[in-house]
Formats: sequence, C-alpha cells, structure tokens
Amino acid sequence: MELSKYRILLIFRIILILLNMMVISILIIHIQWFFTSGIIGAILIYQIIDFFRFSFGIKTDLDNLVSSLENDDLSTSFRNVQFIPRFKESEQAINRIKKIILTTKMEKEVQYNFLQILMENIPSGIIVLKGTKLFLINNSAKKILLLKEIFSLDIIKNQYPDFYKSIINQKHVESELIMLNHDLKSIQLSYSISPIKLLKEDAKIINFQNIKSNLEKNELLAWNKLIRTMTHEIMNSVTPIISLSEAGYNISSNNDNPKKLQDLTLKNIEHIQKSFKSIHNKSLWLNEFINDYRKLIRIPQPKLSKINLNEFMNDVIHSMNSIFKEEKIEIENKIENILINIDKNLIEQVLINLFNNAIDSLKSNENKSITVYSESDSQHILLHVIDNGKGIPKEILSEIFVPFFSTKETGSGIGLSVVKQIMHMHDGDVEVISNKKSTTFTLAFNTFNKSS
Repeated sequence: MELSKYRILLIFRIILILLNMMVISILIIHIQWFFTSGIIGAILIYQIIDFFRFSFGIKTDLDNLVSSLENDDLSTSFRNVQFIPRFKESEQAINRIKKIILTTKMEKEVQYNFLQILMENIPSGIIVLKGTKLFLINNSAKKILLLKEIFSLDIIKNQYPDFYKSIINQKHVESELIMLNHDLKSIQLSYSISPIKLLKEDAKIINFQNIKSNLEKNELLAWNKLIRTMTHEIMNSVTPIISLSEAGYNISSNNDNPKKLQDLTLKNIEHIQKSFKSIHNKSLWLNEFINDYRKLIRIPQPKLSKINLNEFMNDVIHSMNSIFKEEKIEIENKIENILINIDKNLIEQVLINLFNNAIDSLKSNENKSITVYSESDSQHILLHVIDNGKGIPKEILSEIFVPFFSTKETGSGIGLSVVKQIMHMHDGDVEVISNKKSTTFTLAFNTFNKSS
C-alpha cells in the first residue's frame, strides 16, 4: 500500500496522543501526581506539535517540488529537481509526479520544435499577432514581403501601410487580395485572417501568398502550351507545302530556268497539278486555322440577362434534337427552375460545344445517353453535362482546354478553349471528370449570377 509507513507513523502518533490524554485525565485528579501530570502534559504538547509537523511533511515536500519546477529553465534541457523528502514512500510518489511533469514538458517542447520547423518550411507566409503585437513570423513571410528582418509590426506599418491596416483592423477574412509596392517591385498577396485564443488572449493568424509570381508562372506555362500546339499544327501544314513546292519547282525548271512546255511529260504535269492541289488545300486549312484563332481572341464581352435555366436548356436541346435523333441519343433534362444572369448566346455556344463533344464520345456506344442536371447552394450554381461514352484518356485530360489541341482528325481544337474562356468571362469555371464509362463536364457559376 502506498505511503503505508507514513500512515502507520501517523496512526502511532494519534494513539500516543490519546494515551497521553487518558493518563493526564487520570493523574490530574490526584494532587500528589501534579508534577508528573505537568511533565506528561508537556510531552502531550510536544506530541501535538510533532503531529502537525509530521502531517504537513508531504505538503512541504510538494511545495519544494513545485518551487523547484517553477525555477527550472524549461527552454533548455531539464535538470534534476532538488528536494529532501521526509519519507521513502513520499519520495517515490513525488518522483513519479516529477517524471510525469517532466515527460509532459518534454513532449510539449518536442511539439513546439516540430511546429517551428514546420512553419519555417512551408511556402506560405505566416504572421501571428497577439492583440496589436507581433508574436510570431516565419521566414517565408519575410521573403514574400521582401524584408530581411521583421522585429515588430512597425516595420510592416512603415513599408506596407495598407497591409498593416488590413491585418490590424480585420478580425476574420476568408480570402482577400491586396496589391503591395516595394521599391520598383509589386507584390499581389492573397491573404486570410483566422482569430484564435493564445494563452487565454485574443490572437489571430495571418496566412498569405504572393500570387503574382504564381500567376506569371501559370501564364507562361499556358503560353508555352499554346505556342507549342500552334507551332505543331502550323508545321504540319507548312512542311508539306515546302516539300510540294520544291518538288514542283524542280520538275518545272532546268538550271533555275523554266522548262519549255514540250520538255514536260504528262507525268510531270500531273505531279505539278497534284502538288498545287495539295498546296491549295493546306493553304485553306491555314486560313481556317487563323480564323479559328480570331474566334478565340475575339469573343465578345458577356451581356448578362436574367433567364430561367431550365427553359433555356430546353431551347438548346430542341435546337440540336435532329442530331440527337439521328445519333439515337437519349437526352434527359434535370435542370432546376433557377433564375440566373448569363449571356444567353455565349452560354448556348458553351453547351453546344459540350454536346458535340459528348456526341463524338458516344459514336461507338450502343446505348447512348446524355444527362444534364443542376445543383445550387449559397456559393455556386453548378450545371453538369454527363455522357456515358468512352471517356477521355488520362494522359490528355490536362491538355483538353489548351487552344488548338485536338485528338480528332477534323477538329480545330478550340471548342473547349472557347468554353473555358466564356466561363471565365462569366467569373465562373469549367471542370471535367472522366473515366472509361462516363465523362462529366461541370459549369460553375458564382452565386452573384443567381437571381431570386
């Protein structure tokens, strides 16, 4: 039993006190034992004092332990807590307490070090404020803000007063953009603010990224994809034109001088005629290619009007009914009666492009179906177009919105590029999910387009 020795000694002292009290009560009635009663009474007083001192012995040990822990430097390695216990049992119990406390503190320190390492290795900038004072900042924040050292908020206040006002005055921000200027450089930040309780004090975490550099990188990648695709398509036409024209030139000339008509054989003339026909066809294709490029860059700005999404979808389906019947495609409209502000003509063009893609995907199917349905919440209106076709291969799924990228022999490769551009012009987006059994295109409109 724990502290058994302590309990035995405690009970022993109580018994001695009781015995002394009984002896005194017996002796005090006999005058001749007055002196003896006085001595025993003094012993009783000593026993009572010893009892209280003994009873509070463990408390003294605990006080010494707490005091030692309070004076220990927990930011460095733990030192042994120095105290002198009065009992072996209390020493063991207090050592267990000490071990638990030190283990807990060690775990807290490990967690703290881990969080510090984590903060210093994430690319996002992190600033933690306690009230209006800087509590914590990571290296990424300094790099993004182009500042070598940030010891206080005054440095941010002096360099970026608008950003300082935003993070001081706002309590909660999900996502906002702000443009900052540093010497000749500009920084476009996307930031959020989250309020927290830190050691019972109000605090907030500011998380931010420099999206300008990310946007520039993404824009460069997009241009590289576009130029690579355009170069590929143009070279596919220009290379045979050069080859055919060179062959025709060699047949019709002699030492850089034109051959006489009587020197040309029927076979030579047929070859020249075929070459000119091929050159003509390739030139027509290049002309169409340029016209497609013009269509891509000359999409008119949306003229928004309030329409019923279900009725609008019925009209688009009706305009393509003859194609659906010819291809034996069953189409199902599950669109809700939602009022939405869109450009009717542009979104009709989007839907026709998606339907044409679905029709191509269903060519080899026996049971062909296209389903359209909608969802709406406080943030988005979603319009889904689903077909049960062969799907889009994973290796090209990321390329399908790149201008002039096409897997079809007769495709221009701008259909889905136009879809994406029109959706962006509506402050929306388009996403695709595809497998071997179905493909789903989702048009996402922001709620400000929704009218009640």
